[in-house]
Amino acid sequence: MSDLRFDDPTRSNHQPQRDFLTPRQFLQAHPGLRRTKLYEDLKASRIPHVRLGRKLLIPADALDRMIAVPTDHT
Repeated sequence: MSDLRFDDPTRSNHQPQRDFLTPRQFLQAHPGLRRTKLYEDLKASRIPHVRLGRKLLIPADALDRMIAVPTDHT
């Protein structure tokens, strides 16, 4: 059986590896963000995330990507 590695740059359909954080880890990485606000934003899908069973995982670069995306303020 071959060993398939998703971070292998020689594969033609290579996607960049993305790091995910738990909400606790995300809050530690962003000390200005309050726990209540994080969960409100997750519930409203303002912060991208995935749910695996009961576990929430947030891309480590979620806030950076949100800031980079222009919003329509009309």
